[in-house]
Amino acid sequence: MKILMVEDEPMIQRIHQGYLRKIDASFQIAGCKDLDEARQYLKHDDIDLILLDIHLKEAHGLDLLSEIDRLTKVPDVIIISAATQSQFAQQALQAGVIDYLIKPFTFERFQQAIQKWQQKRSMLQQEFIDQASLDALFQPAVTSQTTIEIEKGLSKDTLIQILNHLTNRQVSFTIQELATELSLSHVSIRKYIQFLEQHQILTSETIYLKVGRPYQRYHLQESIIPTFLNKLET
Repeated sequence: MKILMVEDEPMIQRIHQGYLRKIDASFQIAGCKDLDEARQYLKHDDIDLILLDIHLKEAHGLDLLSEIDRLTKVPDVIIISAATQSQFAQQALQAGVIDYLIKPFTFERFQQAIQKWQQKRSMLQQEFIDQASLDALFQPAVTSQTTIEIEKGLSKDTLIQILNHLTNRQVSFTIQELATELSLSHVSIRKYIQFLEQHQILTSETIYLKVGRPYQRYHLQESIIPTFLNKLET
């Protein structure tokens, strides 16, 4: 299957390519930085899926949606963007976009989007399709999880201590900053942060430097904490 990434940040392209390789090593992946390059790929290649950013340099990613409808083979589209305006979501829905991921997101959420797309393709390649398969395509998935199990090696008391500290802190942070403030090891803090990010309590952004490696800053989604704590297993 051929996937085209339309993303003007080379670092983000590499991250998404790594995610795709992790999900399915057989994917044929191409990347382009603007709509002109995307149009050339679509003109000469049968693309199955486009991962499309909205805010591109000198262009608006959603402008591509009306153009791909005229192709002989219309690819599926997943929006991957930091844009949170509802008008963009509405435009994407009207154009038949199959998913919309807001940056930053977890690998798990990315994997969910790609696997759902793979399942859709597999179903539609069958000659006939049953009601259960149609329901999976047209009805949003309902999450039945009522409790959250704390991963092995993590402590509920320490988890609550971290959440209380972050609630009082009220500013973004790095893992090293939090480890220093709580007098915990960097490795231990990383495990808790990964757990909280997995459950959408934290979001992260990548900070790029002119010199040196990029690093992550984390933001607390305070409104979700009460529901999260209620679901934690005792």
